Amino acid sequence: LQKNPPVPHLIESLNEIFENGNGAAAWMLCCIVNSNDDSIRALGIKSLTAYLHAVMSSNQTSTPDPSIHLSSIQGTQKEGATAKLTMTMKYVGTGLGVISQSANALSNLITGRFNIKVVYKLLWHLLKCHREELGDASTAALMYLLVDDGSSASGSLKLSDVLVQKNSFVGGFSLNTECLTSQYSNGPPTLARQNIRNTHGVSTVLRLLRFLSPDKKERWLFDFLALILASPNGVNMILACDDWQPCLFQLVAEVIEEINGDRDDSGNDENAAKEEDAIVGASNYSSPVAVDTEPLSRPSVRTRYDLSLKLYSTLLGHCVRQGDEKAFEAVEMAASLQRVDANGSEVFSIILSHLLADLIEKGTV
Repeated sequence: LQKNPPVPHLIESLNEIFENGNGAAAWMLCCIVNSNDDSIRALGIKSLTAYLHAVMSSNQTSTPDPSIHLSSIQGTQKEGATAKLTMTMKYVGTGLGVISQSANALSNLITGRFNIKVVYKLLWHLLKCHREELGDASTAALMYLLVDDGSSASGSLKLSDVLVQKNSFVGGFSLNTECLTSQYSNGPPTLARQNIRNTHGVSTVLRLLRFLSPDKKERWLFDFLALILASPNGVNMILACDDWQPCLFQLVAEVIEEINGDRDDSGNDENAAKEEDAIVGASNYSSPVAVDTEPLSRPSVRTRYDLSLKLYSTLLGHCVRQGDEKAFEAVEMAASLQRVDANGSEVFSIILSHLLADLIEKGTV
């Protein structure tokens, strides 16, 4: 799947085996990505990414047949409507097959596209279910899902190197994951050659961030910030994603809520200690109460606070520098998100102050 030039007739063979492109993607998701083993899950994510990239590339290079007439298209629509119930019963329980067969016949006939949004949505659900098990291999695979460094698989890998005979079973074979790891898991791609594949991958990773552990959030925020600073089209691709602002606003709100929650807990403990001192007759209330900065001084909270606001303000600053209506729409979107969080006004004020700092530093043009 990763070879360039591609293996002849590979995509067509997969689509023929699984009835359509949705069936092949569903098999990769349910049988490989939905695994408790981190290395197998990472292999499934990379396989799915390479397959989707090959399918989308073939769809972009293919052109509609000008000999198709309206009458033939209408006939196809009628035939598809009569066979809808049969195909629904055939693909019941598969989800993707049902949606693909009930899609618009004209769109499927001319473009040959399948439900790529549904595929990424199902991938997000599976990753969210395995969020506690996402290791370094899955993280590297998600980076491969997000960006393309222009590299391709070498032709030196043979099938006999991957499938090795299992002596404990008659006629049995096992998957040599070490060979695959050494061949395809060479670490994250070089920043200078990174190129975001599409907005679907960006949306998948952004919506996954809020369910990850604090250290993984910190790592992904740093990767996104490094990506938009190193890749020329990184900012534009992220801004083209519809839900980048809600995701980042939620991350900033969670960090601020964590800081405020720790301050409230420490304040309650301090008040309880003062009441206890009052009961025993202590009268040490003359000194002013100092502001508690301990939550913000913790490395994890401080790093996530700085990275999330830096990423948000950088993207907003880029929107403002573009001018026109996009600048007003971006700021209005940030202001409207105040209503989705209890501390929304405080979050928006902090974001706005960081936006002004970015505009002062980098200019407004």
